[in-house]
Amino acid sequence: MNIIRNKYIAALPLAVASLALASCNDFLNKYPDSRMDLKTSSEVSQLLVSAYPAAHPAYLTEMYSDNTDEQMHSTWSAFDRFQEQAYQWKDIDEVRNAETPYQLWEAHYTAVATANEAIAHINSVNNAHDYDAQMGEALLCRAFAMFQLSTVFCQAYDKTTAQNNLGLAYPTEPEKVVGRLIERGTLAQLYNNIEKDLLQGLELVGTKYARPKFHFTKQAAYAFATRFYLYAQQYDKAVKYADLVLGEQPTDVLRNWTEWNRLGPSGNVQPNAFVMASNNANILLLPVPSEWGVISIPTLLGSKYAHGQLLSKTETLQAAGPWGDSGNEMLYSVTYNNGVSKYALRKIPYVPRVLDVSAGIGIPYSEFAVFNTDATLLERAEAYALSGQYDKP
Repeated sequence: MNIIRNKYIAALPLAVASLALASCNDFLNKYPDSRMDLKTSSEVSQLLVSAYPAAHPAYLTEMYSDNTDEQMHSTWSAFDRFQEQAYQWKDIDEVRNAETPYQLWEAHYTAVATANEAIAHINSVNNAHDYDAQMGEALLCRAFAMFQLSTVFCQAYDKTTAQNNLGLAYPTEPEKVVGRLIERGTLAQLYNNIEKDLLQGLELVGTKYARPKFHFTKQAAYAFATRFYLYAQQYDKAVKYADLVLGEQPTDVLRNWTEWNRLGPSGNVQPNAFVMASNNANILLLPVPSEWGVISIPTLLGSKYAHGQLLSKTETLQAAGPWGDSGNEMLYSVTYNNGVSKYALRKIPYVPRVLDVSAGIGIPYSEFAVFNTDATLLERAEAYALSGQYDKP
């Protein structure tokens, strides 16, 4: 994939939220959707449901990574042109798939635009303190969307080169002009903007949600801060926030892999259990349109480019490590099928949302545990290692 090198980026077409709040005559000024006519903090909370990106880069990044091999078999083929282009590191001109670079870009900047609408409304009212929780969530959503974009569209952060690498446009207010050019700035400036929103949001965000695992809470903000500071090479801060997530007894909040492993691998039994909101290990869950829940498991779909037997047994899931055999020591069983070279852990559910039963039309959905205690534990371990603290548990 070619790295985007333009210094300026044209502002995206106004997001749905922006379109609903701006018009050019009295007729259009009558909102077609009253929920967008923000008057109360609860209405801002409703709007912020759309400030979480409706996309996840797992499918794209797995195709790019060393976790995927080309499987040579006459009956195994690519799922679609997008998968083939991604694996072969070609310029991806396919835009229909929800996980293409184009759709990832659109989904994350739409989330940013939604967050900006909420922030603008809060800044316009006299009782802004009554909206502290909503302001905290909006800032965290904006920071998270921009951080996710940075991991796909920017060079990896290195504090010695970040001042020279291009960042991304960081909108902080609703767009009023279509096609406005926004300077990308540097990667260092992008990370500074993310950090500012992250820290401000962390101070303000609340915990009172009907479904807290689908929103930023204090714990989710701490987990986000852990990952951000690990990437930003500020390892002491990564450890600080990981400690706040894990507490003094991490085993109390880590996943029970033995219990999960006892579940049957067929259907969505294991995946649904993995992303269960009641599981203490899950901190922030993100349901999005995605085919990765079915492409990644042992089916014929997209079987030409897959995480196969060679990788699983020599490098990843079943490979020998310092602790011994991975599968046995880490208390999980790998799912595979003798008819196709795909080896996986069933962690991502796949649920088609049917739009037209008679026509057989639907949208595939998956759900990702974007922040969980297992990942935070590993991020803390990496921060310890990268800062030379090899004796830390």
